[in-house]
Amino acid sequence: MKKLVRTNLTNTPSRRGTKDLNIQFYSHDKNNAGFEFVVKNETDLSQYTAKVLFKFRDSNSTWQANGTIEGNVVKVSFNTDLIARCEEVLGFLFLDSDSDSLDVFKFKFNVVLSEIDKGEVANRQIKHVNNIGDLELVTRSQLKDELSKLQINGVDLTNYLTTTVADERYAQKQELRSYALSKDVPSIKSLVTEEQLKTANNGVLEEVKKLGYAKTTEVPAAYNDSELAGRVTKLESRNNQPTVDSTKFITNDALTAMNFVSKDELNLLKPNQTLSINNKTLSISGGNNVDLPIWEIHGTGMPNGVVTADIGTTYVDENKTNGALKWIKTTNGGNTGWQVFTGDTGWRTLPLVNKRGNARLQIRRINDEVIVKFDGLSWGWFGVDDLDKQGGNIVEKTIAGKKYTWIKLNIGQGNNVLPVGFRSASSLLSGLYGDLGDLLGSVYVGGTSDSNAIQLRYAMARNELNSNILSQIRISPVTFITDDDWPVQLP
Repeated sequence: MKKLVRTNLTNTPSRRGTKDLNIQFYSHDKNNAGFEFVVKNETDLSQYTAKVLFKFRDSNSTWQANGTIEGNVVKVSFNTDLIARCEEVLGFLFLDSDSDSLDVFKFKFNVVLSEIDKGEVANRQIKHVNNIGDLELVTRSQLKDELSKLQINGVDLTNYLTTTVADERYAQKQELRSYALSKDVPSIKSLVTEEQLKTANNGVLEEVKKLGYAKTTEVPAAYNDSELAGRVTKLESRNNQPTVDSTKFITNDALTAMNFVSKDELNLLKPNQTLSINNKTLSISGGNNVDLPIWEIHGTGMPNGVVTADIGTTYVDENKTNGALKWIKTTNGGNTGWQVFTGDTGWRTLPLVNKRGNARLQIRRINDEVIVKFDGLSWGWFGVDDLDKQGGNIVEKTIAGKKYTWIKLNIGQGNNVLPVGFRSASSLLSGLYGDLGDLLGSVYVGGTSDSNAIQLRYAMARNELNSNILSQIRISPVTFITDDDWPVQLP
């Protein structure tokens, strides 16, 4: 996730002020802060190198950053490690080439020291010292190395303590001697030694064992008779219940005399029937069978003119020929009348002749819906060649006193652009916009009765169409329903 500030400017000798970008970068925006400057009256600045000078007003320091150039866009990253306080920053954009240089733009913005970074102020402020290279500074590790080399009368002092640290941590011999002679030292005559304590402890353990006492871990758990007590209670409660009359029970001999059989004997008498299926015939052991209807067929290749089926039957093409996976029969009987039920051709790029650079004109069909997409250039722009390269693709019109300029998209087949399988039954219009969302005209998609053409219809005179307009076109994808059969050949 980037914090990018994009602003438009014009390279002009007119008097300029300082543009307030009205934004803030925070010190914790690490590797996320940057600027994008769009020079609107230029199309290609690749012969220049870009740099921006940042001047921190309160810190009274400057920092230079190099930028990159793509077309007429200059991109510069801002190092937020330089933020040591909340202040205003001035920016100056410069362009240099082998033959000339330009002072292009002056702007300002604010920076804020994030709360989480306020403990690093000292480290950040040192980056604003202009002559830091001239200061005789050493690091902590360098200082430690130098101190380790110090010796007095040939003695290495690396592991020695300073007098201050030693006084805080240890007592001197004189202090110990004075403490030992003082009356405050407790007597140790009544204390027992560790050996005496162990001997006494062992003696106690022996006496306990002689008396027959057990350890806690040797005492068995108490017997739980709750389950037994419950059973006894149930038996005692049966005294008042009536006895069971067994005279009505039937014996095995009586069942045999009545010709009853057991479950095992019944299973031996019952036939073991099975089901089987052959093509569309379902059979059961014993001779009965029935023909099942078939509602889905699997095969390879398109079914029209090949596969015979009843209406409503589906067909799955295991090869997904031209993106068509499943078909459905829309007529009863015969091998025609198949229509795609589930299919996707994927994006297909048309060979546009009068495009600009890497601009793309792409089409895609999903079931009976067609999508036409215009893009391919930076930032998702679409573009066509300048007018002096268009030849016969330009049509100029004047309607009710207003001038229009139409540019026909050309794939080398005259006016025809959309191929069979992707055509619209009727013509339609969509919006034609500039980079900033301003409506410049319309996009015309012709139906089957109008050569299946595609035109960019600018509501502008020919002399108003410059390279910027023709290279920064924004068109939303155009979607429509087609009556064409599924394409037998993909572009």
